[in-house]
Amino acid sequence: MNIKALITTLVIGSSSMASADSLTVRGSVSVSLGSSARPAPRSLVVHDDCAPVQAAPYRPAPSRPYHDHPTRPVVVQPVWQAPVYNPANVLVSSTASQYTGTIYSQPRYFAAPGANAWFDLSEATRIEAGRQFFKIGANKGSFRSLRLDALGNGRSNIEQVTIEFADAEGRAKHQVVKLDSWIGRGNTTLTIDLDGNYRRITRVIIYGSTDRGSAYKLMAL
Repeated sequence: MNIKALITTLVIGSSSMASADSLTVRGSVSVSLGSSARPAPRSLVVHDDCAPVQAAPYRPAPSRPYHDHPTRPVVVQPVWQAPVYNPANVLVSSTASQYTGTIYSQPRYFAAPGANAWFDLSEATRIEAGRQFFKIGANKGSFRSLRLDALGNGRSNIEQVTIEFADAEGRAKHQVVKLDSWIGRGNTTLTIDLDGNYRRITRVIIYGSTDRGSAYKLMAL
């Protein structure tokens, strides 16, 4: 083979290789799995389920203001409503009368300190035979004042009130209040403040008399 023929052969071979290198493919490329075709994934994303989770910061529950809390009930002593003209709670002897009705206990008031909270200590009753005894009892509460309230159409004459109680050492004490007054229309109450403020009363003795058709009752504070 001469040199001219060799050069011609090399040129033809180079043209064939160039044509093979410049092959152009048009269309999309897909990967077939079974009978459906999916586009080839571009990247792989890995989710780490074991990654630590940051806990939310602790926030204590807000406290409610005091007035939002359920209020405690107020215990109200019932007011005596029975007929007052002829109360049947007096045991009469020749020298005195004894009250035999109910003595009410001091109610537990949930009110501001110092609030006036008078309540019925006795039922409606009468002074017969010159004086009347009330057996109270130290278990009925501690009182700072007593009050006599008139009931009915007449009046009660109050000469003297004697209050017996025990001091802090348990020794018997008494307070005598001379009144020489009356309660009825136009003057319906008499108030007695106890010596030493709060006292546990054992007995009350009221000297005087009650008119026919009338009555009175003991109140306490």
